[in-house]
Amino acid sequence: MEHIKDIIMLEILEGHGSDQDRKYFNSHISECEQCQKRWSEYLQISNNLSELKIDATEIDLFSAIAKQIQGKKEVKRPIYARTFVRVAASVFLSIALGHIIGKVSTHNINQNRNISESNVNFLYALAPSSATGLSEHITVDNALESE
Repeated sequence: MEHIKDIIMLEILEGHGSDQDRKYFNSHISECEQCQKRWSEYLQISNNLSELKIDATEIDLFSAIAKQIQGKKEVKRPIYARTFVRVAASVFLSIALGHIIGKVSTHNINQNRNISESNVNFLYALAPSSATGLSEHITVDNALESE
């Protein structure tokens, strides 16, 4: 069995509940001790609040809330100089770090030139027209296979 929700109890207590909610409330409250206990607590709180003598006729909440809403629409946040300084510092740091990392990560040009020259010489030795004749065996074997 599902217990009565607090919002339904409060609506019935204030006299705003629907007919269907009241029927369910009356049938459920007669059987459920937990809901009866909660209902009696709500009744006690309601009685205690009704004994307080508060005159709220002079308080106009609607106009106070409307002023707050209108006031918040008119407030524009200025762009602070601190934001520009932070952005400029971030850009400067990125450029400086990129420059430093680029300098550190580059290789020595002379080492790269020596390596590339040795690679070219190695490939030249395997070329069909080289004086070493290393590729002639490969080309002769391939020519025999194709026949």
